[in-house]
Parts: sequence; structure tokens; C-alpha cells
Amino acid sequence: RGTITIEMFDETPYAAVSFLQLAESGKMDGMTWHRVIPNFVAQAGQSEDMSLNDWGTIREEWFASDHQIGTVGLATVGKDTGSTQFFINTAYNLHLNGRYTVFGRVTEGLEAAIALREGDLIEKAEVLAAK
Repeated sequence: RGTITIEMFDETPYAAVSFLQLAESGKMDGMTWHRVIPNFVAQAGQSEDMSLNDWGTIREEWFASDHQIGTVGLATVGKDTGSTQFFINTAYNLHLNGRYTVFGRVTEGLEAAIALREGDLIEKAEVLAAK
């Protein structure tokens, strides 16, 4: 649906580094946006690539950031279970505060993120140097 640029937060180094490594390794290429709920979130990171089963887990990282439109969060199934799944908030989801780590924000392409549909693919993920 378009290019989405995400900036990492310095306050969440574990989630940010894991996300960047996932992109740099090419593991994000071809991933499906497998859970898209309009006016809530677009979630990706689940893959048929069995090597991701050994990706490891990420602990929660809390700082004063809300789940606002365009922020990127780490999906989990419980405390300190983050791995390769992430989501972009497409609405103000303040009820997620304190439950899921916010590790970045969309700086360009928010319209593309909001337009995502379940089944869309991440064609190519690239890591760019900070400006």
C-alpha cells in the first residue's frame, strides 16, 4: 500500500535492535500483515520461516510513551515474550499502555499503514541510517 518509514526510540534498545536485525537479515521480506483491525492495529511478524522460532524473546521496556496513532508496539503473549511480531497503532489505543512496549513511530507513510489489509505483504524491509 506504500512505503512506511519507522523511527526507533532510544528508550527501547532491546525491541529496537531486534526489529532492526529482523529487517537487516531479510526475515521481514515477504511477511504477511496477518492481523489488521481497522481503527485499531495492523500486525505483522508471523512467518512461515521456521528459523524465526529460535529468534528469542525480548523483555518489556517501559518509558513514558503512549500507544498513539502511528506508534509501533511489540506484540506479546505475556510478560517478556516479545519476539518477531509487531504492530502499528492505527488509532489511539491508550488502553494498551503498560501492557505492550512502544519502540518506534511511523515518520512517513502513515496513510499506507492505515490502508493496510489483512494478507498484504511486506515486500522489502530496509534499515536506513538516521538523518
